Amino acid sequence: MKSVWKSALAGLVAIPLLASSQCQAETIIIGGTGVVDEFLRRASAQFTPRTGIEIEIAQNLGSPGGIRALAEGVIDIAVSTQFPSEEQKAKGLKVVFTRHTPFVWVTSHPFPQSMTIADIIEAYTTGKTWQDGTPIRVLLRARQSPDMALIAQLWPELGAAMEKARKKADIPVSGNDPDNADLAERTPGSLTAITALQVISEKRNLNFIPLDGVAPTLENFDRGIYKYGKPLAFIVSANVKPATERFLDFLRSQEGEEIYRQASGY
Repeated sequence: MKSVWKSALAGLVAIPLLASSQCQAETIIIGGTGVVDEFLRRASAQFTPRTGIEIEIAQNLGSPGGIRALAEGVIDIAVSTQFPSEEQKAKGLKVVFTRHTPFVWVTSHPFPQSMTIADIIEAYTTGKTWQDGTPIRVLLRARQSPDMALIAQLWPELGAAMEKARKKADIPVSGNDPDNADLAERTPGSLTAITALQVISEKRNLNFIPLDGVAPTLENFDRGIYKYGKPLAFIVSANVKPATERFLDFLRSQEGEEIYRQASGY
């Protein structure tokens, strides 16, 4: 993550200065978790033509990197699956609103069976196959990934099993959300955790796996039948530009909510 952060930060610092301070004030830079990128593109496609305010999405920062970039004044909004620490909040970082998306298990296999957490633990430890005999190819996230912390929080025994699986040299590890989705798509029989928002909004060629017999549909998530979700916190610093406030107001508006729901497959 450190190298990704340095690379992303260097790219941002290298952004050419715009012709006037007025133009600079009308550009908003957003970075953090990649699961919201497509939603932000759809929102900016509606927002920018009406306001003239450009929205720039900083790539590959990740949640921790987005918060650090915000604290250093490199970006204007961080979108993170982690919340600011007490130290960061004391320096002025604050969450202005939060959305949630189902946190789901997916595969490239066309016809996955329902699984239990015990099944997934078995896949990461001793190995397992899909119903047609195709080997399940488990994937891992980088140890410092917020998804690993979320998995350990939701399913402690699975988190421990995945940590032990790191000793196996043949298990691929992805560093960020886009890489995780790419790897899952191109790995036959893959198994990984991801957000429903990313899979649906980006039209990923991945199939949802029912967990304990419950389909991870958005309807089931809203009704509380499917219980596993991932927070998406929109975070700003103490010095918020008027243009940033306008975009945040748009995202929180009824129209912004509708764009989010459409990106999520509603």
